[in-house]
Amino acid sequence: MIQAAAALRARYRQHKRAWILAYGVVPFLVGFWVIASVFNRDGVFPLDMGDEPAETFIQVPMALSQLAQGHILKINLFNNFGTPILGEPVVYPWALHAWTYALFRPMVAMLVNKFLLAALTMAVLTLFFRRYFSLLISSLCAFLAFSGPQFFYFFQNHPHQGALFYYGCVLIAVRRFLDCPGRARAFWVYATSLVALLSVGINGSLLGTGFLFAYAALMAGRRWRLAGWVAALWGAAFICVSPHYREFFRLAAESARKDLNYQELAFTPGLVLLKQLLLADRQSSAVAIFYSWPVLVLILAGLAFAGLTVRRAAASARAGHAQTPGPATAASVPRFPELCRLGVLLGLLPCLAILLLRLFPGVAQSLPLVRATNITRVLWFSDLFLMLSAGLAVHCLGQILPGSGRGWRAAWLALLALALVPRFLVFDRQTRCYYMNEEVAKFQPQEFVQRMKPFTRLAALTDPVPYSADTKANAHQLLGSAGRSIILNKAFRDYLERAGLIGRGYYGMTYFFKPAAPEVLAPFGIRYVLRYCDRPDDALNEQFLKSGWRNMGSHEFEAGANRFHIVLFGSPYDVTPFYLMCGSDPAFLQDYRIEGNEIRVELPAGSSPCVAVATFLALPGWKAFINDAPATIERGEDQFIRVAVPPLAAQAPPTGAANRGRTLLLRYEPYSDAFLAGLFVLSLLAAGGLSWLAGRHPKTGI
Repeated sequence: MIQAAAALRARYRQHKRAWILAYGVVPFLVGFWVIASVFNRDGVFPLDMGDEPAETFIQVPMALSQLAQGHILKINLFNNFGTPILGEPVVYPWALHAWTYALFRPMVAMLVNKFLLAALTMAVLTLFFRRYFSLLISSLCAFLAFSGPQFFYFFQNHPHQGALFYYGCVLIAVRRFLDCPGRARAFWVYATSLVALLSVGINGSLLGTGFLFAYAALMAGRRWRLAGWVAALWGAAFICVSPHYREFFRLAAESARKDLNYQELAFTPGLVLLKQLLLADRQSSAVAIFYSWPVLVLILAGLAFAGLTVRRAAASARAGHAQTPGPATAASVPRFPELCRLGVLLGLLPCLAILLLRLFPGVAQSLPLVRATNITRVLWFSDLFLMLSAGLAVHCLGQILPGSGRGWRAAWLALLALALVPRFLVFDRQTRCYYMNEEVAKFQPQEFVQRMKPFTRLAALTDPVPYSADTKANAHQLLGSAGRSIILNKAFRDYLERAGLIGRGYYGMTYFFKPAAPEVLAPFGIRYVLRYCDRPDDALNEQFLKSGWRNMGSHEFEAGANRFHIVLFGSPYDVTPFYLMCGSDPAFLQDYRIEGNEIRVELPAGSSPCVAVATFLALPGWKAFINDAPATIERGEDQFIRVAVPPLAAQAPPTGAANRGRTLLLRYEPYSDAFLAGLFVLSLLAAGGLSWLAGRHPKTGI
């Protein structure tokens, strides 16, 4: 370790300027460029106005607040009739970069994260490529891997921001362990794997894990026991997060998303798709695949160099002659065989597979797990290895150019700069295509918040994309009704559709309540509705008033080029999320408390049996207690929680309080806090034991 540190210092002194440029200046400039538009617009942030204000800005601070009180938040009771956080693929409140939300308000925290993660990603990817190329070429490859629209489009979103950074750290840790096994390096494999699993959305995490295992196997070669140690260390990290993944797969099995044909939404005609590979589309897209023609030329040239070199080496071996070192020989490239294996198997082949699936969407539609998935996300990780071919082309081009004079070097750099121009222009455009005013990130209009009773339910009668009024209201202790989660419950959505109560929005990925009379929406706990309209006195608003809704005010709202009116209507009934069914009409309960994972409802005294209904989805993790005695939860046709409330005993209790009511406690606890903390401790112990064993015989790892 001391010798390695000394060697590192020696190399730094020798290439000080290059180190500062590649690991300092370039990452800083890329990070700054990602957020630079904040300095060009007064009060406008370069952030996505969709998922972030509706998911991250609400649920991450909510989870951190509960953690400060000593509780692990497992469900957001305010969103979509109860949206689990444990198992939710887009929240990730325990990500390493989530802790900025404990220091700054959400908009600033996201801005800080975008800058830091962009810069750190560039530095880590540069270190990854440095194994094969010079610092200048490594920095180029890092930028090409980071700036591709197939990844950078999703870099705006919290669960995906750190995908390349965290998995880049895992790859480097695995590589160092395989190069020189030891206890410290083994523990770093565990630590980086754990951070990646805690910080990257499930889509990225599953795909990244597949590439990680393949990378470890290819790097280990015949040292299969070392690859086994990598898998074991990752498994130790997975122990900690296993409940999250188990809940995700359970919720996904019951979700409406599995019926979605994403391939139909992402369909692009073959010629258009091939054109987009070379020339960027002006519109940003979740399924865009763009490399630019200069980058594709570099990739193909690198593959050609590799193929010719391997063929030449094979011919020399057959002839019994040693290969003469030259600009395009294996001897001129560090770890050439390793580079070729990674570039072809983990870079080229996955990329070709995705292109074929996009060209022939019927194949992807026939695969159950692929049908509802954005398959272009595979390129997040394969591009990292594909750029090894581009780096190889640039390296060999520099070797081929005759002489070492400044003129040739200047020509080489100029050619490189020209190749980067199309890619950089697209990257620059993407950094500026997301922007919003901080007021838009809040519930609008703010004045309506004061007119609504906290801990009651609101329904915004419009597609939650992009304004997400239902979810933004969660920050003000108001429960929402619209569905916009990936794990939307299919049975609940189908029930609402059969009743004609909802309409689908955003390509079928969301739903929202339609206008209805107050008594129709009351059994769903809906006390307030928001309506978006051109005029506050239109005919439909008049119908609302005739059906019994009360007009609680209107507000003119402007968001970019859109200008409209928002009208708030209130129910004539004292609707709450809880009611008793002792007959045909619901009796709404007014004394209740919602906090964290728990709900407490005070039940009135009564001599007849009733059913208490809580307008939250009856998920398997719910537990019910009446006066601390366990009670059975039943799921109604509407999928809500129902608990039978027996009549009070005829004789008075010992205290003499014959008419004393009872307390219904509902707790969402698929796993207890103690169990989750115990898994973390078990994970650490397993990692410590594996790291100690891996260091006993460093050369073999046994």
